[in-house]
This record gives sequence, structure tokens and C-alpha cells, in this order.
Amino acid sequence: MSDGGKIVRFEAPLHVTAKGETAASTYHGLPMVELPDDDRTGGDFAAELGKHLANAAIFRRGKILMALTDKRDRLEPIGDHEIRTLVERYVCLFRARVPKKTGEQLLKVRLTLGIDAARMAMNSPQLLAEIREVEHLHDIPLPVLRTNGHIEILPEGYDRPM
Repeated sequence: MSDGGKIVRFEAPLHVTAKGETAASTYHGLPMVELPDDDRTGGDFAAELGKHLANAAIFRRGKILMALTDKRDRLEPIGDHEIRTLVERYVCLFRARVPKKTGEQLLKVRLTLGIDAARMAMNSPQLLAEIREVEHLHDIPLPVLRTNGHIEILPEGYDRPM
């Protein structure tokens, strides 16, 4: 908005950092992840995002990202529009900017994941390698034969292969 020809900002930038300083790496307790841009590849972004989503309530079947329903009774595919805001539960996405006026401060501006970046990340081998794979979803504890020959009842939650 403008007021008499001047630009009025109602919200302060996410972070302001002087040149040479290190900015905080979290925002409200969420790790900060820089979106792909001129100086950041999509693969680097997908790899970093995948590391932060590795223990989130996001899974994959093959190359399809899945999430538990609210009733936690089945997995449903995550669409490219849904992932855009779903990741905001786990990370704070930002784009770094140096304003032309000052040239001294680095602004980290919070943004929602764009649709192209969402589609790229969802299909990226770097992200998919970090997401836990699910073969079956069981609503009761079942026995499992481990590779060491022991039989045990599966615990509640995700069971990592041994």
C-alpha cells in the first residue's frame, strides 16, 4: 500500500542480516529452508527439504507422496497444491533478497512454495530418497519376522526396516 507516494510496509521482514553476519536458522521453532532461485538449484532445495521432512507425517509409496487421513485409518496421495502449504507445518520457506536501497542487509522473506517448485520437489530423487517408504498400513499390531530371525509384534507408528 502507499501513503502519499511512499511505500508503507505493515509487516517487518522475516530476518534482517548485515553483510558477513549469520542469520538465525529457525523461525518460530521451524527450520528455515531457502527456496530455489538464481543461486540455489532445485536439487539442493529438494535435498534440504527432504531432510526436514524425513520424520514428518509424510510417507511415500514408490514415487507417490502420501499422508495419513485425519482418522489415521488410511494413506491418501498428496497433491501438488496440497504440498505447497503442508510443508509449512515442518519448515519455514524463504527467499533471500538484498534491497537495492541499502545493499547492506540481507532480507529473508517468507514465501509459500510455488506450484512449479512443488512439482519439482515432489518428483525429485533427492527428496524422495529422504521420505519414509510405506508398504502397508495396519490398524492392529502384527507379528513380523526380522532379518535376524526373531519374531516380534510391530510397535505403533512407523517401523523402520532393520
